Amino acid sequence: MNRLRGTFLNSIIRASSPVVSNIRHACGEVPGAKGLVVGIYQKEGDKGPKLTTSGEKLNERLHGRLEELICQTKIDGRLGRGKVFNNIDPEYTAIAVVGVGLEGIGFNELEMLDEGMENVRKAAGIGARSLQEVGCQEVSVDSMDYAEQAAEGAGLATWRFTQQLSKKNTPLLPKLELYDSPELDNWTRGIFKADAQNLARRLSDAAANCMTPTTFAQNAVDALCPCGITVEVRTMDWIETQRLHSFLMIAKGSCEPPVLMELSYCGTEPEEKPIMFLGKGITFNTGGINIRSCKDMDEYRACMSGAAACVAMLRCCAALSLPINIVCILPLCENIHYKPRLVVDVALWQGTQKAFGGGATGIFSNSHYIWKQFQGASALTGDRVWRLPLWNYYKRQVTDELGYDLSNDGRGRASSCLAAAVLNEMVPCSDWAHLDTRGTGMLTTYGIMPYLTKGRMTGRPTRTLVQFIYQLACPNHK
Repeated sequence: MNRLRGTFLNSIIRASSPVVSNIRHACGEVPGAKGLVVGIYQKEGDKGPKLTTSGEKLNERLHGRLEELICQTKIDGRLGRGKVFNNIDPEYTAIAVVGVGLEGIGFNELEMLDEGMENVRKAAGIGARSLQEVGCQEVSVDSMDYAEQAAEGAGLATWRFTQQLSKKNTPLLPKLELYDSPELDNWTRGIFKADAQNLARRLSDAAANCMTPTTFAQNAVDALCPCGITVEVRTMDWIETQRLHSFLMIAKGSCEPPVLMELSYCGTEPEEKPIMFLGKGITFNTGGINIRSCKDMDEYRACMSGAAACVAMLRCCAALSLPINIVCILPLCENIHYKPRLVVDVALWQGTQKAFGGGATGIFSNSHYIWKQFQGASALTGDRVWRLPLWNYYKRQVTDELGYDLSNDGRGRASSCLAAAVLNEMVPCSDWAHLDTRGTGMLTTYGIMPYLTKGRMTGRPTRTLVQFIYQLACPNHK
C-alpha cells in the first residue's frame, strides 16, 4: 500500500514558518533507503503548480501517480512547502516534492539577491534534510535548473557537527547525487563549496578546549596539505624574532602558546601578485581581561571564524584549481613581507551586528572595485554583504590628535567605523577590505536559512569568499 508522509523538519518549521508545512512524518526510518528530492514551481493565476523538467519525467515513468498525489495533498509549490511520498517508485523508497516558488524568478535588485538561485538552495536543503531524517543513506537531488545551488543547499542542510558525539549517537550523513541532469560539473562545484563552508562550521563550532591555536593549526595542515597548499606554522620563537609584540601581548593571558600560520596557494605564475587574506584567529575570547559576562560566553569560541573561513576558502579554491595566487595569514592565540595585489581581512567586531543582525556581513573597503566584486559575489551565493562608510569624517576622529599620529580609540561613538578608519590608515598603499562577521559567522539564532542548523555555527561567509576569488581569477566566465 502506498503511504503518504508529511513534511518537513521541526527546526526549519520554527525558522521559516511562513513557508514550511508543520506536518510530522507518519512513517519510521527505513535503513539503507534511497531518497529523491524533486522541485515543483508555484502555481500562478489559473495555472496549477508545475513540476520541474526532471519531475515531469519522473511523473511519466510513474504513469501520472506523482501528479495525482500532488493534487490529493494540495501541494501548491510555495517555497519550502511539500510532502514526502513513500513506496511509489521501485528505485526510491521516499520521494520529497518541495516547492521552489515562482518559475523564472531571477535577480532582485532591491534585495541584491538572485532569488531563483537562493530558492533552489532552500528547496534542495529542506528536501534533502527531510529524507535524511527518515534514514535515507543515498539522496538524489533534482537540479531545478541550478545544479550548483542545489548541491550547496543539500550539502549544507545534511551536514552535522559530530565532534563531541559518540559513534552510536552520530547522525547519518547521506551520500548526495545529482538526479537526471547533465550539469555534473556545476553540481561538483556546488559540493566543493558546501564542503568548504562545512569545514568552517566544524572548526568554528568545536569547543574552545578542543580547538586551541595548536589544534587549529594541525586541523588546517590536515585539510590543506593534501590539496597542494603550502603551510608554514610559525611558533613563539619566530613571533618574538619578528617583534610582533601586539600579537604576543594578546596571547599572554593564556597558557596556550600562540601560532602564526602562512598559507600559500599558487594557481598561476609565481611572479603574479597574490591576493592576501588575513583571518582573525582568537580561538577563545573573554574580552582580554574576562570583561565579558558569563552569558553567551561559549559563543566566543567562534572568534576564530574569520581564520576558519579563510582555511575553508583556500581549500575550495585549490579543489577548483582556480588560476590565481592566494596568501593567507592567520594569527592564532587565545584572548610580512608580501606585495599583494589586494588585502582582505575577515574578523569579528561588535558594532555591525546591531545594524544587520545575521542578514549581511558588513564590509569596509578603500576600493570601489573590491566592493562591487563582493557585492556581485554575495548576490549569487545568497550570503550577502553590505558596504559601510569609510569616510574622512571618521579618519579625522582617529588622526586629529596633538600628542600622537593615530589614536586606536578615536573620538565619537561609531566604534566599527572608527576601527575601520584605524585599519585603513595602517594598510600600506594597497587596495583593502574588511569583512565583519560578528552577526553572520557565529551561532544561527534568528532568521535562519533553511539549509543551516539552528544553534550551530554558520561557516559564513565562506562561499562568498570563494565566489569573490573565482570572479578575480576567471573574469570572463559567467
